[in-house]
Amino acid sequence: MKNKKLIILLAAAFVSLMPLAAKSKKAVITERPERMMWQIKAPNGTEINILGTIHITDKETNNTLPPSVLELVEEADFIYGELSAKDLPKCLVEVQKLMLTDKPKDKNKKRIYAKDYLSEEEYQLMTEIVEKTLYEQTQNKNLSSYMIKSVLKLPPWSLSSIVQSSFYKDIGVSAENGIDFIIYNAAKLHNIEVQGLDKLEDQLKLLHYGTTEDQITILKANLEQYKNQSSETKELLKKMIQAYKDDDRAGLKEIIDEEFENDLDCEGLSKDYIKKYSDAMLKDRNTKWAKQIKKMLKTKNKKYFIFTGAAHWVGQDSVFDILVKQGVAERQ
Repeated sequence: MKNKKLIILLAAAFVSLMPLAAKSKKAVITERPERMMWQIKAPNGTEINILGTIHITDKETNNTLPPSVLELVEEADFIYGELSAKDLPKCLVEVQKLMLTDKPKDKNKKRIYAKDYLSEEEYQLMTEIVEKTLYEQTQNKNLSSYMIKSVLKLPPWSLSSIVQSSFYKDIGVSAENGIDFIIYNAAKLHNIEVQGLDKLEDQLKLLHYGTTEDQITILKANLEQYKNQSSETKELLKKMIQAYKDDDRAGLKEIIDEEFENDLDCEGLSKDYIKKYSDAMLKDRNTKWAKQIKKMLKTKNKKYFIFTGAAHWVGQDSVFDILVKQGVAERQ
């Protein structure tokens, strides 16, 4: 009889605690049917729709953006990108300022230029890439030597960016085709201001990350890749874009991880640099974003729309992984 009473008491206690259990239920992460989209839904009615974008791609990728994505943008109370809409126009200006104020020096604190640290062959190739880039931008066949030499005086991280852009352009992909710009424009159309998950100064730090020696090592590696027109890199980029188009999330994760390893596989780069850069680019930012999402989930009956590079959602130490580990959300 005592045992029966105990069972009844336990059952009553379990039933009485059910409302408490419902209140402490975690947010749920699900995959949306749209390409590279997810949703986090909180018990309080708040939902966060997330679009994983691709920064370097072809024109076709934009043309295949599902219309329902733009509908979600229109319905959102708040929209977040990697950078805020206010910081976006400032970005180019600040990068140009950085190019002019960043003056790399050698160990004796003497100002150095590309001709000082590149071999004769590397310097010639760099010159050809600069000439090609300037012509594409100006359509001027009679470029002055002063203009070319001025660009060649830019810091190594900036020259690396020029080499990479030229390499991408040769295979028909570019940053101009990135999906992010479509979302910024859609938000502007609906008078919703895009807020930033990152601060502009933090993104600028990533742009010229590392010592002058690290940046020179990466520039030399980029020039070598450009010279050889690396078929391996081309195929990897094509695979990444196709995986994105096909909504192959597992495949994209594998490719992104492989590409990131290849980008850092430069002879001369220290393991310490690789670890710190990897963390700064992904893990540290993902941790910060997860903290911001946690705050969003505490609001009631709100709709958020987030768009950032897909690597932050499918790669290693993704934002979702962090939210799950912290007990904030669970995958469904």
